[in-house]
Amino acid sequence: MSTPRKPVVPSSTPTTPRTKTTSTRGGASQTPAQGPRTRTTSTRGSSSVNPATARTRTTSTRGTATLAPPRVIGSSSRSKSPGRVPVRPPSPQPDPKSPLSIREAIALKRAQAKRAQSGSKTLKHEPLAEDIPREVQVDEVELSRWSISDSIERARSSGNLNLSSRSLSSPPTALFEIHLGVTPKPLNLAPKETEDELRAGKTKERAQTAWFEAVDLTALKLRDNVIVEIQPEISLFGSLKTLDLRNNRLTILPDTLGDLVNLVVLDLSSNQLTSLPTDIATLPMLTTLDVSSNQLTTLPLSVVASSSSSSNSASSFFAPATIERASKPLPSLRQLLASGNKLVANNVPVKDLPPDLSKCDLGNNPLGMAKNLVHALSQLSKLKQVILEGTNLTNDSFAAVKGFATLELLDLGKTKVTEKVGEIFPGRPISWEGEEIEDGVRVILGSRIKKEPWEIIAEKGRSRKAQTIPDSQQAEPLKEAWEVEAENGLLTEGGRRRARAAAAQLSSVDLSPTARSSSSSSQNPSPTPTLTQYYDSAVSALTLPRSLPRAHTRSRSLAPMLSDGSDPTVPAPTLPLPVIVSQPFASTLRVLVLSNRRLDPSFILPANIVESEPLLPALEELRLDCCSLCDSVSVLVSDDSHKDPIFSILASLFPSLTSLDLSDNKLTCLSGVRALLIPDPARKTRGLKALKVRGNRISDLMGLEAVAQVLKSEGRVEAWRLEELDIRDNEIAKLPPMLGYLPLDVLLVEGNTFRVPARRVWEREGTKGLLSWLKDRVE
Repeated sequence: MSTPRKPVVPSSTPTTPRTKTTSTRGGASQTPAQGPRTRTTSTRGSSSVNPATARTRTTSTRGTATLAPPRVIGSSSRSKSPGRVPVRPPSPQPDPKSPLSIREAIALKRAQAKRAQSGSKTLKHEPLAEDIPREVQVDEVELSRWSISDSIERARSSGNLNLSSRSLSSPPTALFEIHLGVTPKPLNLAPKETEDELRAGKTKERAQTAWFEAVDLTALKLRDNVIVEIQPEISLFGSLKTLDLRNNRLTILPDTLGDLVNLVVLDLSSNQLTSLPTDIATLPMLTTLDVSSNQLTTLPLSVVASSSSSSNSASSFFAPATIERASKPLPSLRQLLASGNKLVANNVPVKDLPPDLSKCDLGNNPLGMAKNLVHALSQLSKLKQVILEGTNLTNDSFAAVKGFATLELLDLGKTKVTEKVGEIFPGRPISWEGEEIEDGVRVILGSRIKKEPWEIIAEKGRSRKAQTIPDSQQAEPLKEAWEVEAENGLLTEGGRRRARAAAAQLSSVDLSPTARSSSSSSQNPSPTPTLTQYYDSAVSALTLPRSLPRAHTRSRSLAPMLSDGSDPTVPAPTLPLPVIVSQPFASTLRVLVLSNRRLDPSFILPANIVESEPLLPALEELRLDCCSLCDSVSVLVSDDSHKDPIFSILASLFPSLTSLDLSDNKLTCLSGVRALLIPDPARKTRGLKALKVRGNRISDLMGLEAVAQVLKSEGRVEAWRLEELDIRDNEIAKLPPMLGYLPLDVLLVEGNTFRVPARRVWEREGTKGLLSWLKDRVE
């Protein structure tokens, strides 16, 4: 019989609690003398003290401490005896100052820079820049550009200042204070900028430019702003050559703008100007004046003052006492761009047009009757382009006009002018579609049809091909393969045997120039296979069919060979030169393609070769890739067979060769390549510009090293340079330093076994860096 369990009554006498303490390096923990059982965990840099209340579990991390809710010990309403009811702690709340990611930090910095530029106040719910952890702060170079004040300070050493797209209402006052030490007078229309606007953007502590490092300002770009007025002190920048004020809100310009006598380019387009200062016509060095897209009604092309010099009204150390002006209106002007205004032809001073004008754009203006203006333009001896698009001109404006001796473009699109205007160009070819024509005039009439770049290239290609290929060859139909075989009598086995016998007999026949003439007069000449079907007259290229090793078969039929693209009329050797030189196009052949002809890797030559008369005098490119050629090739001349170095035999056969492709063969060295590479007037060799030996077994570059040694000692050959050298995918274990003296444009070396130089040298710095690296290591 079991006794009932007595309920546990809490004692009023305090007892010593059981405590478990865990500490790590740098931590400190204290165990209380009284209180319930407590578990404490601390980490480095933290300290926690156990409370003397209920049983508590405390967990602290680095620099922080978090108290977990206590376990409540008491009675339950459903239980007769008191028990321990565990209470699950709530999920931890995220720290409001948790570290931001790099993307969030970049977005925050950009938002702050934008607010600082627009002058808006900082929002309360966004964290400040100092709240961003240091490890996620991004360099400011990537987030914004230099501030206005820093840009002005940096321009003291460079002479170029670009303040485009800064929302400026006027040139900054700091520009005059930093560069000239002058404080300009306040403007009426534009407020003075604040210090925050000058400091908006990227700033950096930088020492001021020393006086001996400072240079005069030569280029000032203030385009794409909201500038409404310019300080008259702008004339104090006497060395200014480029002034760009495009796309602003200017309505008036200071009269002192004409004091910038060194100005070369002045861009005032896309503003709201109604007039220009009269002294602009006296700028002696101005070559480009762009005043398009304004509200101008006249052009100031007349010199008001007759004197060539005038006193300067600006009293400053930087302003000279007198300013040398031009006595004639804009004597150096080359381009006058005034489209999109309200100009009338009668308001243009035609007698004062610049004599050296080469381009005049007066399009999209209500010119009206412009007979005097057109006549004045026709008398300019250097005028090349006249753009009058979108004006209300008619044929009456071009009546009885003579001149335009050097004109290349006359744009009369969207006008009422007809093709009758061509009468002003007697004896000169005219292109009415706007295409370029040699020694002619391009005239554009009516609505212009804008063509895509690919359409222009396609039309030029078709016209060039039509001029190159004769009409007889253009009309010749393309024959099928069976038709070609039928013409050569290859549809029967007997015809194939006769073709093989004729090719074998032809290989032993004398096909020199004298022998060819004598053989043509014989009564029973041997049949010569024709290669016209493999010749492309457009590019003067001959591509022979491939000759691959035959597949195993018991019969002697030519079916296997014909199925792989071969032709039994063409001899099997890689270079059947007697057959090629007997063709009617041999004297003009420029490209010879002998790829994949590895059935018989040998060369067949005519019986008597005259060295003074090249067999293929115009050959420039030769492709012998995938032909199983070795360093020495078998040469068959009549009944004599011997081996010659491949580079030597090619140099003697084709002196005019400039491109050679020997990729994917069995070459092990480049011995004798000097005879092909370097031009030799004695042998009439032109020198290679492209040599490709990729995918061979080349292990040394002694041939190229010998060429580089000659160039180092004798100097570079005039008018010769190797444009491309491809030695990829070989077995080269070392690059000779002497290769640095080769005049190379492109050097491809990957896929070899050398480890020096490192891959980054020729991958990052390219051919120029690799050659420089090799040249520096020549003892």
